[in-house]
Amino acid sequence: MFSRNDASVELLRMYKSTNPSDIQSLSSENLKGNFAFQFTALELIISQDEILDKLNKKEKDDLENLSIEKYYLKQTLDGFGLFGSSSSLRITGKILEEENRFEKLTDNNLKTDIIKFLVSGTTYDTSILKQIVLMSK
Repeated sequence: MFSRNDASVELLRMYKSTNPSDIQSLSSENLKGNFAFQFTALELIISQDEILDKLNKKEKDDLENLSIEKYYLKQTLDGFGLFGSSSSLRITGKILEEENRFEKLTDNNLKTDIIKFLVSGTTYDTSILKQIVLMSK
């Protein structure tokens, strides 16, 4: 997938067509878990540097806004949890990092924690997620 020239654009197209609220129409916990897992997997793939580097500025801006929108929507739904919700903000954070927007942070500990999140893709610290949302505005 990473070697395809159109991988980034195709993944962005797929991401635009996914809707977190579709989880509500699923009848079993297994189906909901599978949906959340696949959604999160798509976001983790999109947040890879090899994918983001192939997007132009407008596509990255669209993706940043879309990932914030999906994050907020996931917050209102059962089934995603912290890990499933934070994957949306990993996309946002990776775009912000690429644009050096975290350089504005004066709290070096927070900056370090955000970078750790962007590398690992996981955090239990919701203040990191809130900061990414604030920095995207």
